Amino acid sequence: MEFGKLKKASKRVTKEEKYDYPVMTVHTKPEKGFSNKVSFNKAAIKEFGFEEGGKLAFAFDGDSLFCKIGEDAYTVTKTEGTISDKSLCEALWEHFEVDGTEEIELAIYEEADNIYGFNNIDILDNTSEENNSDNDYYSDMTGESVEDYEEESTITSGII
Repeated sequence: MEFGKLKKASKRVTKEEKYDYPVMTVHTKPEKGFSNKVSFNKAAIKEFGFEEGGKLAFAFDGDSLFCKIGEDAYTVTKTEGTISDKSLCEALWEHFEVDGTEEIELAIYEEADNIYGFNNIDILDNTSEENNSDNDYYSDMTGESVEDYEEESTITSGII
């Protein structure tokens, strides 16, 4: 038996990505003492160039939600790709007519230079019976295949 300093076991678990295309998630209302949170998956972080963090602003246009990259309204963390802001989450829950007890997953598409739009994945999945895979959804939404998207962007490990 050998005695000495004990090493702390790593509890870090690598999260497997649910989608191969850019997605923003508005998380459920947190327990008391925790922050309200919006997060971006690895593909979104790459698309927005947020590997080192970033800034963006949101806007509603009727029923549509858009964001503009580089605007100084919200800061995205570089370590997790998240925004912690209660008023943002409340505005998004109200816009999508949910009470914060379920996550909202929003597919991201490029609208114009540095301006991106969002589509609610649940609503699109429910209205499109023939699109059974995430890859079909991304192709229909953008006109390009997930494989094309993955070829032009390599995901940086360690973020989210």
